[in-house]
Amino acid sequence: MVDIRPSDDPALSDRLLALLSDHATDQGFPFGPGGRIALEAWEDGVFLGGLTARHTLDWVYLERLALSPEGRGRGAGAGLLAQCEAVAREAGKAGVMLDTFAFQAPGFYEKAGYLRVGQVDDHPKGSTRYFYAKRF
Repeated sequence: MVDIRPSDDPALSDRLLALLSDHATDQGFPFGPGGRIALEAWEDGVFLGGLTARHTLDWVYLERLALSPEGRGRGAGAGLLAQCEAVAREAGKAGVMLDTFAFQAPGFYEKAGYLRVGQVDDHPKGSTRYFYAKRF
């Protein structure tokens, strides 16, 4: 009988990624070299925010872009996004994809040339989660 249980194993994510990678390779879609992108924005010794992303197949998936209140409206977000795109282009990726909520910054991504490719309404309740992609 299969035993399903909670896990606090920090290696679980890596083990699952290995399983997914093996399966994708068997199907003719090797994950290829992975890697992460981690960028920080600073001004005069003050941390303004940062961005994390990961290489996934032919694309880069932007996981998080967050700015402090002091970092907003100063070009930090646009600079982080532009640098992420530059890294993706240099790696030969097709583009960058991401998701954001209606209460976050969908207009910011649209202004940067991202196209809305999907959405989940009422997630979280009373808001919407949007999915964006920018193909190079």
